[in-house]
Amino acid sequence: ITGCDPPGAANAIIHLLNRPDNAQIKAEVIKAYAPNDSKVKLYELILGGIRDGIAHHTNEKGGTRTIAAETFVKNIVAACMWRIVDTEASTAANAIHDIIGATWHQIRLGRTTVKHLITEKAQIKALKRQRRKDFIREKLEPFMYGWLFDDNVTRLDTKQNLIEVIDPRTGTKGKVHQRIWRIINKEHQWNSFLNSKEYEDFRDSNVGATVGYDVFRDVLSKVGKFVCNPLPESCVDDKTSGLEHYMSSVLSLLTKADVKEVLKDADVSPHGLTYEESVEVLKKAGSYQFVDAMCCNKEEQPELHWHHDKPCPKTIPLKCTHGVGGKRGKQCPCCGFKNRLGSHKAHDRQRTHGQL
Repeated sequence: ITGCDPPGAANAIIHLLNRPDNAQIKAEVIKAYAPNDSKVKLYELILGGIRDGIAHHTNEKGGTRTIAAETFVKNIVAACMWRIVDTEASTAANAIHDIIGATWHQIRLGRTTVKHLITEKAQIKALKRQRRKDFIREKLEPFMYGWLFDDNVTRLDTKQNLIEVIDPRTGTKGKVHQRIWRIINKEHQWNSFLNSKEYEDFRDSNVGATVGYDVFRDVLSKVGKFVCNPLPESCVDDKTSGLEHYMSSVLSLLTKADVKEVLKDADVSPHGLTYEESVEVLKKAGSYQFVDAMCCNKEEQPELHWHHDKPCPKTIPLKCTHGVGGKRGKQCPCCGFKNRLGSHKAHDRQRTHGQL
């Protein structure tokens, strides 16, 4: 009747079902073949939820924010790909992307994962990301940044302007005063950091983590741009730099076995340093620590105390460093030396005559 024309056959069936005496047949046909509106809405809600869930856990660049988010997305995509892979259906990635909103990389990875699970009859495993090689460096940055403001390690450079840096503790930009190293030698700087409170805090926060010299150097070059070596135009910097090189030379001498044998039991009472104390001071390679160890204890200076929230500043007594009343011939009543810092002069004379 329809001449093998599908549209013509469809029109004939429609006309047949629309006849009044076929109303009951029409209802049965619709019930059997037409989709259920409630099921259609449910399917749309589920697919929409999958699409929104993937989008929520995927950033603008198509990646995931955390391991948990990556696991969530990959498992959903794998579930969506299961029947497609199992039946070997030829489905374009574009069509899948339009339906669930997954990226092409996520779809390709989901297809590979499902193929492996079906072929090997395996169970899906928990996702683990590989730790980045610079993981320790990133964790170390805030601790080393704080260490650089330790007055025993660096000091304020009053001759330089402020410099803009990024504080790794907060991630914000700000301006800080430039500082000058008190410890010149890089390996001594590394040893100083390993003995600092900041390193202890780093170890407490990252159990089992250690900091080698190469890691220290790389992180220092990134966060320590506001710290520089002493400049030669400053007479104070010139003397402290020279003294620290002098200390390094003396340390190499003191650590020799024969020298240690002679000095380890030497009587240094009442105001001298023992052999072990001397070695510990010289290891710091900091002239300020060296001067502190040699001279009398610091005394409070009330006339310099202007900030009520901070402790009263202390300085080494002038009578110890330069003699009573600044006269080098008079002995310090505390330690009994005429001029505790006479080694500075001897060091300068030796350097002047080319003997160092």
